[in-house]
Amino acid sequence: MFELNREYKGGLSIFKRLGCLFSGFSSEKYELYNLKENQRKLYLTDIQRRKTAMINGPYSIVLDDKNLFTKVPETIKEGKTLYKA
Repeated sequence: MFELNREYKGGLSIFKRLGCLFSGFSSEKYELYNLKENQRKLYLTDIQRRKTAMINGPYSIVLDDKNLFTKVPETIKEGKTLYKA
């Protein structure tokens, strides 16, 4: 996450950037989520996001691909197997 903050080119002060880091967010998320006005607890931190990256296991391939995902309902209706683990 320190690498993400090094690449940050926004206008946050060093104190806000450190606050983001201690909260688990990269500096760019401060602006993206508008953390000045929104509560941090409503968002996944960068650390939590990395931990959940593979939460869907082998099915993440289907969930990440819009074209493949749209074929799931018709495949299930026909009784075919879309993905074999």
